[in-house]
Amino acid sequence: LPLEEGAAPTDGRHPESVHGFNDPDERVLVVFYTNHKNNGFQPKNLYSVIADTFDTGSSVSDTADGSEYKEEENVDNSTEPKLGCKDTLIIVINEDRSDRIVKELSDIWEKHGYFIIVKSLASLQFNVLYHEKVHPHMALTLQEEDAFRKKFNITSDHMIPEIARFDPAAEAIGLRPGRVCRIMRPSNTAIRAPYWRLCKNAPIERKKAAVRG
Repeated sequence: LPLEEGAAPTDGRHPESVHGFNDPDERVLVVFYTNHKNNGFQPKNLYSVIADTFDTGSSVSDTADGSEYKEEENVDNSTEPKLGCKDTLIIVINEDRSDRIVKELSDIWEKHGYFIIVKSLASLQFNVLYHEKVHPHMALTLQEEDAFRKKFNITSDHMIPEIARFDPAAEAIGLRPGRVCRIMRPSNTAIRAPYWRLCKNAPIERKKAAVRG
């Protein structure tokens, strides 16, 4: 994550020195959840972190088994203000996230509007945006997105090609569902040309292997 010039390293719980992904007033909180047991990072762990970090106002239910994790059950003595729907929570875990966690993250966004990214320690060892096969991605601000829609007379989101929120490049720039990013790709006529993608709240579609007779 980019830090402000001259800022001291954070301890993983305080986001004040981290720039917002999409908007200047967005707060980004990084939580290292690496002390869980061998059964991996489970939905109950996810909801426990949510209860500690977000201003839920009420309990948040595990969509899989109906379990509830209330704020008072996970006491957080930190004086830092709770996160809201405009903020981003990044949870770093030991292993790769499971498909069940991906489903929970999608459901949490749809039901509560909480934007949460779960990444493994191993995935943070390399910045995917620096890969030679990954073109530059940049999330548009609300003002830039409004100008883009007016310039190209975009009257419906269906007119914009999509990118999954769990796409590695989309996650690297903290792209939220419903927001637009610009991708700069090589062009035979203009050297580099911009492409735009609308973020959708859905897993990455995996291509099925061709079956040969």
